[in-house]
Amino acid sequence: MERKLYFGIGQQPQNKQYHYPTNFITTSRYNILTFLPYSLALQFQRMANIYFLIIAILSFFKSISPFSPMNSIAPLLFVVCLSMLRDGYEDYQKHISDNELNSSPTTIWTSGGFVKKTWKDVIIGDIIKIDEMEIISADIVVLQTSQDGICFIETSSLDGEKNLKPKQAVKDTQTMECREGIIECINPNPLLYNFDGTLFLESKKIQLTHKNFLLRGSKLKNVKWAIGVVVYTGIDTKVMRNSEEQKNKMSNIDRLINVRIIYILIMQAFVCLILAIVYGINCDINSLNFQYFSTNFSGYESQLTQVEIYDPEIPNCALASLMTFAAYFLLLNTLIPISLIVSLEFVKVGQGIIMQKDKEMYTEENNKYVKVFSTTINEELGQVQYVFSDKTGTLTCNKMEFKISVCGNEIYGDVSMFDKHELNTFVENQILRRQSTLHQRRSTVVNEKAGIEYTFSGAVIQSIITETDPNKNPNIELQVDKYLIRNQGDLVKENLMLLATCHECVLELQDDGTFNYQGPSPDEIALVDAARRLNIIYKGIKMGMMEIDVLGVVEKIELLFSFEFNSDRKRMSVIVRHNGVIKLYTKGADAIIKERLAPNQPFLAGIDKKLDMFSRKGLRTLCLAMKVLDEQQFNQFSKAMNDTLGGNETEKQQTELINQMEKNLTLIGATAVEDKLQEDVPETLADFLKANINVWMLTGDKLETAENIGRSCNLLQEQMDIFFLTPGCDTLQIFNQIADHIIQQPNTKRAMIIEGIVLAALIDNENLTKYLVMLAPYLHTVICCRVTPKQKADMVRLVKNELGKITLAVGDGANDVNMIQEAHIGIGIYGQEGMRAVQASNYAIGQFKCLWKLILYHGRQNYIRISEMILYFFYKNIIFTIPQFYFAFFCGLTGTSVFDEFFVSFYNTIFTFLPVVIRAIFDEDVFYTQKTKQTIIGSKRITEGEQENDILRQSYPLLYYIGQKNTIFTSEKFFKWFSIGIFQGLACFFSFYFELNDTTFIKENGYNNDLWFFSMSMSTAIMILVTLKLALNTQFWTIITWIAYIITSLGTYFAYMAVSNIVPKSAIYGTTTMLFSSYAFYLSLALSVLSMFIFDLLMFTIKTSKDTLLNYMKRQAKQKQQLDKAKISKLEKKLQEQIQEMEMPHFELNQKISLINSSFSQNDSISKREPSKDNYL
Repeated sequence: MERKLYFGIGQQPQNKQYHYPTNFITTSRYNILTFLPYSLALQFQRMANIYFLIIAILSFFKSISPFSPMNSIAPLLFVVCLSMLRDGYEDYQKHISDNELNSSPTTIWTSGGFVKKTWKDVIIGDIIKIDEMEIISADIVVLQTSQDGICFIETSSLDGEKNLKPKQAVKDTQTMECREGIIECINPNPLLYNFDGTLFLESKKIQLTHKNFLLRGSKLKNVKWAIGVVVYTGIDTKVMRNSEEQKNKMSNIDRLINVRIIYILIMQAFVCLILAIVYGINCDINSLNFQYFSTNFSGYESQLTQVEIYDPEIPNCALASLMTFAAYFLLLNTLIPISLIVSLEFVKVGQGIIMQKDKEMYTEENNKYVKVFSTTINEELGQVQYVFSDKTGTLTCNKMEFKISVCGNEIYGDVSMFDKHELNTFVENQILRRQSTLHQRRSTVVNEKAGIEYTFSGAVIQSIITETDPNKNPNIELQVDKYLIRNQGDLVKENLMLLATCHECVLELQDDGTFNYQGPSPDEIALVDAARRLNIIYKGIKMGMMEIDVLGVVEKIELLFSFEFNSDRKRMSVIVRHNGVIKLYTKGADAIIKERLAPNQPFLAGIDKKLDMFSRKGLRTLCLAMKVLDEQQFNQFSKAMNDTLGGNETEKQQTELINQMEKNLTLIGATAVEDKLQEDVPETLADFLKANINVWMLTGDKLETAENIGRSCNLLQEQMDIFFLTPGCDTLQIFNQIADHIIQQPNTKRAMIIEGIVLAALIDNENLTKYLVMLAPYLHTVICCRVTPKQKADMVRLVKNELGKITLAVGDGANDVNMIQEAHIGIGIYGQEGMRAVQASNYAIGQFKCLWKLILYHGRQNYIRISEMILYFFYKNIIFTIPQFYFAFFCGLTGTSVFDEFFVSFYNTIFTFLPVVIRAIFDEDVFYTQKTKQTIIGSKRITEGEQENDILRQSYPLLYYIGQKNTIFTSEKFFKWFSIGIFQGLACFFSFYFELNDTTFIKENGYNNDLWFFSMSMSTAIMILVTLKLALNTQFWTIITWIAYIITSLGTYFAYMAVSNIVPKSAIYGTTTMLFSSYAFYLSLALSVLSMFIFDLLMFTIKTSKDTLLNYMKRQAKQKQQLDKAKISKLEKKLQEQIQEMEMPHFELNQKISLINSSFSQNDSISKREPSKDNYL
């Protein structure tokens, strides 16, 4: 024991010496003191900000700076401050969520009795009282409960399990009022089910185990109250030990921008180097002295005032060349647009506001819109390749519905879903069922607390029990050992008796005298509750005697033995004595029950077919069986069980005896329970799979539950081959089987289900981990069950780092925080499991279905808009900056700017700012219509009173590849836009140079055209050209778009020309009047703009013709052939690399490689025959 704590009013102050942490929790990144330094450090992770910081510093050196330092400093300050404000606002939202959690109420013992306080007030050694359904504020040892020391907690927010876990108070403290003592326990650790300690109570030493330990974040159920002593607080609690530090997330586009900026920086340095070398050569050849350099160079304050020229002593041309390099490095800094950072901030905030206001992502059940906590990764929503999802509360509603009861060969319940004319897939059945019962199906009973819903129509099953007409209640004469079940009604009654007695549920009494059931899992409660609704009512147990109300008559049934359900047994059995007959009732998984049946089962074939039908619908099934014992058999078994007590192998021996008893059973029926999925989960997941998004379900639930939910939500499909990795299996052998499957059946879908114990061993084995990474891209679905929060994060990290794919994690509980923080994109769901997932997320949603529009629509559009915006930004800056380079050779390499200083400052910040931002917020390549009435999003939809006819909306998943494959912001397209900018900048400069040279036109006053006439003509052409270029690529026009393009862009530019024309100190004073009075200007402007815009139109036409549907289909067919060949080749290469690493026989690997080669050859021959098909397309 390493931790010692005192509790009680008198002794608790002694805990101060240990400096235990408070119970205050923070998930935010900054506080008042750390915000400025940490946020500044975060801003300068961007290469652009570092670059402009260097430019700002260099601009203070007047000998090399062509402009005022404020021109460089002001934009940088604006960008950094804006980003910091946005970052601070997002962190402030997390502070609000933290304060909401820390201010949650709790009840603490004081000298004046129990007093209401907040979570943040709880300290080590406090005695707190928890009421029923209250979330526990800290890790505690339970001392007393309202129900004889027994209580139940629900830990779904910690491990994803909805079932109740029984806990018990310390026996010595349950019968007395314990308010002082000492506890020694183990140090804090992340193991949820590990606790060991000792309670020193007066002269007693009492052992404490995990049975006495209640976890922070869990919910108290089934008792009115519980009292306990706090042993771990704040960051020491189990839930916080399982959480990871919040990570700063940078989008993939931001990383690519950094790379592109480095490219441009290298090019800029190269251009400046050329100019510096040319200047140095000219300086040396012409023997230029520094006096010429200093008077003609840009390093002076003003020629209009009598200010001394800054004249440092430069000894030679080499240093003058260096200054030329620095001067042009400053002059050409507009190659890298600082306004891009500002524009991105505006765009991402605007996109975030639109997402938050989207009514189609509003969830009425919890009154929640989408909440955007981090806008920095908006575009990554359009590049998701792997989705990692929790199960409980994320995919499901935590509501179990009793659907089907099979008694012998008869089915009772909702059989409409099994109509033979319906399609087989679960998704379509779900839609048909919802459509057919949209206005008819209503729940008769909903118990939110127990997590069940009852809609079962029991009229037929109730009537047959009492039916005496042999035509309606046929004889079956089923012999169970020496016990005879005469007719169908008796068989139905026996099934219901099994459900009412074979369980671990307890009664929860209400104030009005009624009761509900509480138990270890909602599905078990659903079965007992179904028997109750069918008039076989379990009324509790006292002194080993069950009270069962059978059709209004209370019968006493003696419970002799109970063998609980666990993941190894996968079944539960009870031995009861009913009316003098000793019966063994068993319910469990079909595979387990079937292997324990006696020969010649009359109902086995029929029930087996029905179970197969149920599983295809994704229902959770159990088989029901029984056995009748005589007194001698029972006495022998009872004596054998008692004889094992006190031995060294009691548990092992009892397990063997129970296994022997649970043999030669008689199958009497089956049940099917639906774990209620959230609305539109199957449809959403189906569209994700259609969009080539791999979905992995990570859950703390057991394998059978995870598998059933996988089938329910369409992750596990009928045509899939499923591979299981369970404890005791040969992992390497199964991986080999998967590899063989990929080679031999490349077109077959496959899935893998893996348990947490196997996963832990696998991650510790480097070779097996590599093998898993190699196989992962070929697995369409992966389900990980019985995993810890840390293992969830490990799986996300594995895919993110090893495969380099964009990952998204979604969950609703504290057990999901690790994977939410680890993934590129973290999504929290407002659920019933607290706010931890929401607090740790980048985006919060009301239900899983909201992901459809968030990812497939908003994410896709965000990626397209931002990628095209960035490409356009670099284009408009290169066309604006490259004339500076050409002009250098006409100004003696003196660093003189060809443009007015104010035009350089306003070009990015005013003239071209708003149109780009507006387009990046509102543009759409495929118009998405919003319905005025309820719409179910997905490949299949049902609307009330309105027929869905938007076929484009159904095709959205097929269009998602644009972001996944990063088809827009590629190096190829970047350099293409960059090259167009260089070419058009060159054409623009020289067209005006030759059309408006000094000897061509003479003004009315006798003067030739000057620099500013040439400069303003060129800047006007550039402004019109970049606006036309943006308009050409805009696909969705609104009134806001027209205003932005015409008024805020061209309008502000011409306003600048008008104002500068009348300001005497302006460099272009009077130039505008002269410009607009010259026919040469109009002619030159028309020729240059039209010639370059025709070039843009030609390129746009080529692009759109390439993107026709037929060409798209051809490209898709070719890409599929290439992808198949690439996958086989890649798998072959990886298998070869692992010959030495894997513990695999060499001959086996050679065999696999030969199979791969043969598959590759076949694919190659097929691809050679494919062009004819392409030509047809």
